[in-house]
Amino acid sequence: MATATREQFRQALAELASKARASLPDANGRIDAAVKLVLAGDVELLPDGTAQVASSTDPLTRYLVNGTCPCRDFAQAPSHLCRHRLAAIFARRAHATLPALTTIDVATPVETSYDQVAATARVEASAQFIAVCRRSKWSKHVTNSPFLALLAMAGSNAACKISSACSNAFR
Repeated sequence: MATATREQFRQALAELASKARASLPDANGRIDAAVKLVLAGDVELLPDGTAQVASSTDPLTRYLVNGTCPCRDFAQAPSHLCRHRLAAIFARRAHATLPALTTIDVATPVETSYDQVAATARVEASAQFIAVCRRSKWSKHVTNSPFLALLAMAGSNAACKISSACSNAFR
């Protein structure tokens, strides 16, 4: 997100939170927690209108919010507005205030496809890996195998054992 757009988003979020605090005074702590979730990027708006919101307490838990929330606080929260539902609402409304992104002209052909870019990146990464391995002491003196060189560079004794076993097998 560009800096100006990010600032607009933060401003919209601050306004939404302020309005929510005024209309839901019993939920102020939940509102603050929801704002933190949105700012941390822990709210993913899904195309079907639902949202995945991360738990504030368990880093491995995500809640699917679709008007309800499976968290423990949902049942007791004022108007069933737990921090996860509030975060989803805030994120959706704040994103709605942003200017529309420029659309791509589909009539203009794209010169490179994703597959071409990904393939090029894989080839370049492989070439860099092999170059690093070939510069290592191991690959110059003991083996031409990038795999064994990598093991040796990682300080693994397995490289010595594999190299010895291979050398003895071909004698």
